[in-house]
Amino acid sequence: VSEHEGNASSFGIFCHEFGHQLGLPDLYNTDNDSAGIGNWSLMATGAWNGSPQGSSPAHFDAWCKVELDWITPQTVPTSLIQQSIPQAETNPVAYKLWNNTMDTKEYFLVENRQSAYLLGKGLLIYHVDENQQNNNNQSHYMVALEQADGRLELEHKTNNRGDAGDPYPGNTSNKYFDDLSNPNSRTYSGKHTYIAVKNISNSDSTMTADLSVFPLNINLTSPNNDSMLSTNTPTFAWTSVEGVGTYTLTVGTRTFSVATTTTGTILYRPALPLEENAYYPWSVTAGTKKGTYTSETWYFWINVVNSPPSVPILSFPINGQTISQQTPTFRWQASTDPDPKDEVRYALMYWTGSGTKTSGGTITSNSWTPPQNLSEGSYSWNVVAVDTIGITTWSGTETFTIQMITENGGTITGKDGTTTVIFPEGAVHGIVMFDIFMPDEIDANVQQVIDAAANVSIATNTIRQMQVTSGQIVFAKPVTIYIPYSGTTTTLQAIYALSPYGIWERIENSSINTTTQTISAQVYFFSVFGIGAAADYCPSTNIISSVANWPNPFIGGKESTTIYYILKDNAAISINIYNPIGELVWNTQYPANSNGGRQGVNEITWDGKNGEGERVSQGIYFCVIEANGSRKIRKIGVK
Repeated sequence: VSEHEGNASSFGIFCHEFGHQLGLPDLYNTDNDSAGIGNWSLMATGAWNGSPQGSSPAHFDAWCKVELDWITPQTVPTSLIQQSIPQAETNPVAYKLWNNTMDTKEYFLVENRQSAYLLGKGLLIYHVDENQQNNNNQSHYMVALEQADGRLELEHKTNNRGDAGDPYPGNTSNKYFDDLSNPNSRTYSGKHTYIAVKNISNSDSTMTADLSVFPLNINLTSPNNDSMLSTNTPTFAWTSVEGVGTYTLTVGTRTFSVATTTTGTILYRPALPLEENAYYPWSVTAGTKKGTYTSETWYFWINVVNSPPSVPILSFPINGQTISQQTPTFRWQASTDPDPKDEVRYALMYWTGSGTKTSGGTITSNSWTPPQNLSEGSYSWNVVAVDTIGITTWSGTETFTIQMITENGGTITGKDGTTTVIFPEGAVHGIVMFDIFMPDEIDANVQQVIDAAANVSIATNTIRQMQVTSGQIVFAKPVTIYIPYSGTTTTLQAIYALSPYGIWERIENSSINTTTQTISAQVYFFSVFGIGAAADYCPSTNIISSVANWPNPFIGGKESTTIYYILKDNAAISINIYNPIGELVWNTQYPANSNGGRQGVNEITWDGKNGEGERVSQGIYFCVIEANGSRKIRKIGVK
């Protein structure tokens, strides 16, 4: 600012220069070919306000006060109706209007200016773009004043540094500022922001206005989005828009002209019925003097005649079954619904004796695992399928018993001795490879390669787990296994196989030889086998037991394999999968008492990809499961 202008006072110059000391830039055009924001700011030519000139300089504008942290502008969240805006000279108040249609550095500020020696009074609306460095570009200022008269005189060199037409409503009585007004609230790039300052009151020490940062919306009310209707003549409802007398309702491919003087909620019911089992989009359009606005598009489904879902068939636990899991995963056959848009959900009930029924809550899949251990005892359970309308179909009621396996081994215990596996001729075609592991040891394996074209007998005193790494898993003929035992009881002994669901299932053809102290059975598959009496099993100090996976092998990247293991107690679990040369390719952890770290059977899946999401190469991988110092290893084949 020039230090001398006629008989000007130096007071305004001092205030302006002090603003620079505080860190504020010039907001006039230093090229002297436009006025910037003119007499409306101390940092523009407002330093010369007053008589004599400079004796009563302008206030800092709202942007300067924000920069100095003298005020914190109130951000308009959505809209503020008839918001009171007190004068800035005695109140630290300004409003910031921004939405995500704009760059984060571009926004609008609104303040009420009532200073002396201003040529006009009222609301000042500033257009700020902090991507600019100064006010030297008259077509794109850093801080511009949206002049209510729309004449852009501050941008053009007209010797006009501000007049009574600049504030709102001003001498042009302009009470409306939005996307389509003059001036407008579009961005410098021309994008619509839908920001509006409207219904501006007359100039006063406290003014009011409607401040909005969202588009002029037609809000749909009903039918609700993605709803199912039981009538084919629905009533449509939406909120009215100020100044609109005619709306266009679009339902599917049909349009309806709705003329109304109603304010608030508008109701309209088309006379023509809609088709059964049809999916309809609907929306509303309104034309105003400011432009045409369209609502969101919502959808609904007509389902006048509702069909119930099919009966959910219970599959696990099997009716009458005894299981050794306290957190069993209940499973049932998923219900289907003939109505195309009906979504089926389930509720599961289980109870003991005549006790209180317990609900599994709303279930969206056809399985459910209780969040806490169930007590031992006999249970009944059933499932109800519920469609979107609320029509229900119940399953039958079935029973099961939870009987936990004891850990003392009963009267039969495992024994280090010779375990024999006999493959009869024709049981397996081709070559079968399997590994025999010492308990909890990764480096004490014995690998045998057999050709089952003829009878083959494998005997070892280190066998504990057997697994096929290639070839068939189900044998064409039964394979005989002999497992040694110690103890004197001669009844109830049997070989048990661990199913993929963690249930010990007795092999019915088990037989005992008290002379050799072995128990034998014929099996058609490899599994984890143990000997036991009644519900007992082979005891172990390892907290992890019965590791298996299915399918094995599997196609990596296209299929997933499910890894099963049993925990004797809740424990934090670490699972690492290594390639044949010992490199870690994938790992995961589960905290204690979570899915994966819960007492009983746990299931996790691996999709055959490494930690980067890339498909691993074909081959044999080692799955190492660890918890509380215990470790189990499982070989997994990827093809």
